[in-house]
Amino acid sequence: MAAAPAGAADLAAVDLFRDVRAASLAEFAAQTRVIEAAPGSVLQAADQLSDRIFFVIAGELRMYGDFREKRPRGIVDAGQSVGLHWALLQQPTEVAIVATEFARVLEVRLPQLDEFARRSHAFACNVNALYAAYLRGDNCLNVGARALAALHHRRGYTDELTQLHNERWLTAMLPRLLGRTRFDRAPLTVAMLAVDRLDKIHHEFGTIAGEQILAAVGQLLLDATRTTDLLACDDNRRFVAILPNTPADGGRILCERLLEEARVLRIGAPDDRPLPALTLSCGLVQFDGTTSAPQLIERLNALVQRAAEDGGDLLRA
Repeated sequence: MAAAPAGAADLAAVDLFRDVRAASLAEFAAQTRVIEAAPGSVLQAADQLSDRIFFVIAGELRMYGDFREKRPRGIVDAGQSVGLHWALLQQPTEVAIVATEFARVLEVRLPQLDEFARRSHAFACNVNALYAAYLRGDNCLNVGARALAALHHRRGYTDELTQLHNERWLTAMLPRLLGRTRFDRAPLTVAMLAVDRLDKIHHEFGTIAGEQILAAVGQLLLDATRTTDLLACDDNRRFVAILPNTPADGGRILCERLLEEARVLRIGAPDDRPLPALTLSCGLVQFDGTTSAPQLIERLNALVQRAAEDGGDLLRA
């Protein structure tokens, strides 16, 4: 298996770069690479964290749970792609990605999607189409009951109300993310947010009203953060935002924006009564390279609690 910088023609062969100007294609090509994979080449091993997305230009890739399996769990043909789901969720890959014939594959890393989208409107539109294809399952051919079982496994990491990651995902993945940050020494900041007086809202307006607020805050987070940021809602209904490549100052800007946007958010109860003005209590910590995941969460919980006790609608760091 050999890898080299991609050429503009390689990018032009992939729908992700459709209608992107020639000058931008040449610029983007210098930042990506193309893989020439021989039969049997493993592009991505199973149970690994990865931010790589593979776009098949020619040939075919297959996905296997392990090398003893003879039936693939998925087939990625020319014009299709694999890897975005695991890169977005920061979950270990559930399968190995293997070339079963000679294949030419474009490799794009997740942060490049945001970077290129800021520089090309056509590319940004194509990224939206790529996300939609993954949501529909059109990015590749999933095969058999094993693929369905893998889908159910992934759903075990999702909070049904907010559609963010859940505490199970947070418990499994935060230690891995911190470990990777120790290795690459890039800044990483984590924010935690809680809805002020949520129990009182539940008591006075009912459970459905409380759930409407939680869903709205989840959407607020999705709208305010980047594709590469990782969002979760834990069992105590506190929101966690993991911000890679972000120092504390960047996290503070995000939290202050969220506090401001929450204040003007208006949500009605199921019986059309206006709900109280929404405010949040926030805690913010930049990872210092030594703190464990449980210690980090404990510290964030304490900061959120202090913000709430001080009246809420506050950030504590």
